[in-house]
Amino acid sequence: MVCRVDELIAEVRSRHMSSGLTLKAFAEAHDVDQQRLYGLYSERWNPTASTLRAVLSGTQHEAQPKQQCSRRPNDRMFGGLASLYLQQVAYPRKRSARQEELLLQRHVLPQWGARPTGSITTADVLRLVDALVATGTPNTANRLLSLLNQVFTFAMRRSVIDRSPSAGIRRPHEPSKGRRILSTTELHAIWHGFDGALPLVARDALRFQLLTAQRLGEVVGAEQGEFSMLDGVWQIPPERTKNGSAHIVPMSELAIEVVRHRLSGMPDSPWLFPSRRGTEAVRFSSVSSAIWKACKGIDWAFTSRDLRRTAATSMVRLGASRVVVEKVLNHSDSRTISRYDWHAYDDEKRAALETWGRWLQQNLAC
Repeated sequence: MVCRVDELIAEVRSRHMSSGLTLKAFAEAHDVDQQRLYGLYSERWNPTASTLRAVLSGTQHEAQPKQQCSRRPNDRMFGGLASLYLQQVAYPRKRSARQEELLLQRHVLPQWGARPTGSITTADVLRLVDALVATGTPNTANRLLSLLNQVFTFAMRRSVIDRSPSAGIRRPHEPSKGRRILSTTELHAIWHGFDGALPLVARDALRFQLLTAQRLGEVVGAEQGEFSMLDGVWQIPPERTKNGSAHIVPMSELAIEVVRHRLSGMPDSPWLFPSRRGTEAVRFSSVSSAIWKACKGIDWAFTSRDLRRTAATSMVRLGASRVVVEKVLNHSDSRTISRYDWHAYDDEKRAALETWGRWLQQNLAC
């Protein structure tokens, strides 16, 4: 049992914190009490191995839930309200729960943690947001304002306050729409890992993202069991996609070569792109950091989203329709036609990705 628990500890940390596996899906997959996991993550956001082992093995004292109930956070104080929001809304429902908790801990709780929720005014919210803008982090200010809107809406539903102090505040920063399309020269440098500047796992992850046009988080969290080499497809389960829908990605010949190369190098790892220690998938932040470090030695920069945008634009340029490219990207479609059109577009997606793969083969893989 101890060995199994140790494996579950590694898995819940790597899959839930890195690739977004929900606690509910993890609990169902491993026959673990879902409420115990929720209680653990609401009580200790970054649990130690010993605490997680106790929860997963069922050796945690049964009296503890009663103790937790007796110490239930007081939502009349903002610190208690934030704890309840994270416990009841963020962690059970959101993959970004950890990021929301860090935002609250770093920028809100030091000032408001001991304040009554009803005493917080619109001016208080503006001071927090303006302080972040003044430090040169307007995007963080946007995320914080959005989070505060959700926390105060949660408070209104609990009848703690009658009006949200963040209501009506406009976003301090309107991010510009990404328009960066990488040139063939830039793609060539990325494909070859900036001549050794990128770690091999980061280079291969970026290659695979460029070939499949999927999100980097979905790429780095890929498991070997998601790939059917016989059919040439990558099946991303719904718990790992942004819109919660299972997604089938046909792989071009060049993409299959990348997967085979990774499988031959890491035959015992469950992940296609394992971390250096091999106990979890490589983190999104690790690949992003590798990109940032590699770009310090050149006069241009890029992000993983630029690769996805370049792939999508190039597939349209090579003849694929926008509808097909949207299916490749796994975008949610809110148009009326989507309620009636249930065609899977698998053949069309394969044709678009094969054409894109051949272009990359001719221009980069040499």
